[in-house]
Amino acid sequence: MRVAIIGGGPSGIVQLKVLTEAHRRFSIPHLELRLFESHNRLGGIFSHHSYEDAELVSSKYLTAFSDFRPRRDDPDFFSSDRYLEYLDKYATHFELWPYINLNTWVKSIRRGDSSEHVVIYRTASGEEVEWECDAIAICSGVHAIPNVPNLPGIEHVPVFMHSADFKSRKQFGKGKTVMVIGSGETGADICHLAVTGDTDRVILCHRDGWLGAPKRVPGQKFLPWLFGSEPYDYPQLPLDVSQVTLFDSMYVHPIVRDSMIVWNFYHFVGISAGGWLCGDSIYGIDQFVGQIYSERFHASRVFFNKAWQRISNHVSAPWRPTKWPLTSRIRRFFFNTDIPSVSRIIEVAPNPSHISEDGVAHFPLNGRPESERINETVVKPDVVIFATGYLPAFPYLNTPENTGRKPYPVAFGADVRQI
Repeated sequence: MRVAIIGGGPSGIVQLKVLTEAHRRFSIPHLELRLFESHNRLGGIFSHHSYEDAELVSSKYLTAFSDFRPRRDDPDFFSSDRYLEYLDKYATHFELWPYINLNTWVKSIRRGDSSEHVVIYRTASGEEVEWECDAIAICSGVHAIPNVPNLPGIEHVPVFMHSADFKSRKQFGKGKTVMVIGSGETGADICHLAVTGDTDRVILCHRDGWLGAPKRVPGQKFLPWLFGSEPYDYPQLPLDVSQVTLFDSMYVHPIVRDSMIVWNFYHFVGISAGGWLCGDSIYGIDQFVGQIYSERFHASRVFFNKAWQRISNHVSAPWRPTKWPLTSRIRRFFFNTDIPSVSRIIEVAPNPSHISEDGVAHFPLNGRPESERINETVVKPDVVIFATGYLPAFPYLNTPENTGRKPYPVAFGADVRQI
């Protein structure tokens, strides 16, 4: 039996490893396997869409595979370079390299005549090859096409790019105004690089707010007036291994399973109460701007931005209350950690509506305080970076080569459970 694996990221590598052991687990003949990766190394998006100082937001305890643990001296969070090294060593440890074809681009797949499928791929030398197989594992991920929203007048900005093309601080230049569109984890990382670089001004634009969350358990000091409120001099536990919710997908009573009880608990205890106890804001840890106010603000609907703490101080500094309310003063009596001052801030704005011919960005007045404040200034960006994610695409499915044959199923045609 022949099996093709498309994609050499983490999922593709694990799929390959499992299939190499299938003959031992199921008493079947050895499978003939080929993994196709279009780039020159394993790692998928971590290889070709990474950037300076990139760091994973899930800890090594959850990220590493159970059958190949990381080194003891690895930090809690892999850098992208270390993660790529880990994946290479995984392939070496399980002797996967003989099955891996790098620099090999899958042009299309089609239904076969004498076999189930035919993979049409192009080698590093440009040769086009057809390979018949019985099954295909699609592991190419969903980060395929950079999602660049339409921004009228973007051509009036000297430099603009998608985050897929961003690699290092050098691309900002010196003394420039940098505007980052997109308030996810990549946007936060790029803002961090900008505000700690040689830029003059940094603006973070968002569509409808974000939820700032920590990667580590916030290190609050108990009774700071007695024991001091200086930050801990050692790292706190990663958040993703400190929660009992790690096991919440195991068996639960049907009443709990079919209701919002657990989600409401996460929301009110984990987000609102937790955010307030750790940073005086129910909308995110130390988050006083860019909050999510709509019905989207619920644990069941939001995406946690765990790169937030890289920039939270630079963003929140000008938005923290000048006089704390009584409830906050009571909290600080019991729990508090000093927040160091910052020399630079990151301004916040709604996504721009357009850029005029003189290169000035214009922002809508949407009722948020940050929209009013940014409209009191003139923003003329020298660099615009779209940190707006990716669109899923599987260009090798249902190509002209498969015309007249049974089409391959795609997500857009799914009708199960409202997908």
